[in-house]
Amino acid sequence: MMRISEAFHYASVLGLDYVMFVEGLAEAYGYTESKRSRGDIVTWSLFVRILRSIIKDLKEVSAYESTLKLEAMQSQLRSLSAEPILSDCLGLPEVYWIKSKLEQKGISVHVEFYINKKGLTSSFKKIFREETMADVVRQYEGYLFNIIDHNLHEYLEKEPLELEILIQKMNQYLKPTAERIADYMANIHKNLLADHGYDIVFQNNGYIVTHGNPMFLGLSRLSPLLIVQP
Repeated sequence: MMRISEAFHYASVLGLDYVMFVEGLAEAYGYTESKRSRGDIVTWSLFVRILRSIIKDLKEVSAYESTLKLEAMQSQLRSLSAEPILSDCLGLPEVYWIKSKLEQKGISVHVEFYINKKGLTSSFKKIFREETMADVVRQYEGYLFNIIDHNLHEYLEKEPLELEILIQKMNQYLKPTAERIADYMANIHKNLLADHGYDIVFQNNGYIVTHGNPMFLGLSRLSPLLIVQP
């Protein structure tokens, strides 16, 4: 399942920016076909196939594996010395973009993914035995970013949109926060974790970004941990 490092590798080889990564994701969901001329169509096709296999694997993940994986994240966090940054929601495009921005600054980042089976904040908090995300981050004396989840629900989920418009709004409302997080991580060398990701869903003749919907659980189940290397 965890071929995500491969996807990031090929995205980097292709020199994808944030929007192009999201376009590849839309193609992996089967919503569109590549319409633009790309430098290496073979590598692009491989990138999309890997994303498609990740989505498929995540749709079939078991509840037992979910519990095991989030508990493993807890153990990993306890072993890390730096206080973490916690983001309420972090999609695969944002993880890729944060990683890319940090590497441009000469900062190496190790990325791990854990499984939140329900793709919800509530199931993440339950593992940490806390009532709020602020309480979770307080355990580790860290810092909370909640703007990505807020923007998702406010601008990307309420109204089905044409795919091109949705991608433009993701670029407008999600990418800037990812860049802020990358800058923050670079300045203070803190690790980053998130409770869940999101899926791009075709619904009511348009497209939305959502998470936790039991009928559309795929990348929503990803709970990422980005570890800044010394």
